[in-house]
Amino acid sequence: MKSTITITIVCALLLSSGCSCIKTPVGYTVVSGGFIYTRVIYPSSMETSTLPSGEYKLIRRVHGTSETRSILGLVATGDGGLNAAKKDALSDLKRADDIINPQVDTEVMSIFNLFTISTTHLRGMAVEYNQKVEE
Repeated sequence: MKSTITITIVCALLLSSGCSCIKTPVGYTVVSGGFIYTRVIYPSSMETSTLPSGEYKLIRRVHGTSETRSILGLVATGDGGLNAAKKDALSDLKRADDIINPQVDTEVMSIFNLFTISTTHLRGMAVEYNQKVEE
């Protein structure tokens, strides 16, 4: 009986380690990691803007984050989206209108696959448009 329980526990541990799949701003990414601890960063996207240079003023490079948390893979909360990361990146710049040349990475940290944090990192150049666009 004890050997059956031990084998079951070992099999459960082996099956729960390995990889999982997370949704990034540009699709799904397979996350490979360790059972005990994982901390990895995956590139998600990188774009180059095609706006004519006279239409905006460069302010400075910015970095914003957003995150989601999961417990036991059963309950997940948070806003790991690009809009939340953009809002964070521009939070201390009153005159910034947008971010050009964005680079997006996804960072995943997990402990025993019981507690997982997925963080979206948005980096780019904050700009102010010369003519404001009305929404």
